[in-house]
Amino acid sequence: MNKIIFFVFSATIALSPKGEIVSDAVLKRECVKATLFAIQSELNRYETKLKAAHDNKQNDDIVLSLKKKIKDCQLQFQKFSTMNYDDYVLKSNDSNQLQYPGVFGPVMPPIVKQVTVTFTEECKQGSTLYIDGITKSGPFYHVAGVINDEYKKFKPGKRYKLKIYLVYKKEYFDFIHNYYVFVSHYEKM
Repeated sequence: MNKIIFFVFSATIALSPKGEIVSDAVLKRECVKATLFAIQSELNRYETKLKAAHDNKQNDDIVLSLKKKIKDCQLQFQKFSTMNYDDYVLKSNDSNQLQYPGVFGPVMPPIVKQVTVTFTEECKQGSTLYIDGITKSGPFYHVAGVINDEYKKFKPGKRYKLKIYLVYKKEYFDFIHNYYVFVSHYEKM
C-alpha cells in the first residue's frame, strides 16, 4: 500500500520586487540592519543637539535629557549589533507598545503596512516617503533600508505601492507617527 506523507511548513514570506519569495531569515536580517541605521541616525541627531545645547549654554535639564537619550541609543545599538538574526521577532500576538504616545525606539515586532508613494527625489537611506494622504501631521516614514539595496529602482515623479516594516519609532510629537522603515516589496503603478 502506498502512503502519502504531507509536511506542513509555516513561515512568513514576502515577495521581492522580482516576485521571488523573501524568507523570514532575510526579512529578519534586513530589519535588523534597518534598525541599526535608524538607531545610528537618532544617535547622531542627539549628539548634534547636545553640542548645540553646550554651545548655547542650555540649562542642565536639557543637557542631562540628551545625554540619557544618547546612552539609550548606544545601548540599543549594542543590543541590535550583537543580536542573532533568529532572535528578531517578525510577528507576535502582543500589541506593540510603541504605537502609544511617549514611547520611542526599536519596534519589535515591526508594524507592517502597505502604502502608495510618489518619490519626489532620488531614494536613499534617510529619505522621507511621501505617501498618499500625508499631511503636515504625518504620518512620516523615513527609509532605513530597501530589499536588495535597490534604492535606484525608485524614480522621482513615479508612483509605487510599497510594503513597509516600521522598525523604529522616532522621537517626535506624541500623537504624530514618525518611523524609520524597511521596504520589503515594491510595485510600480
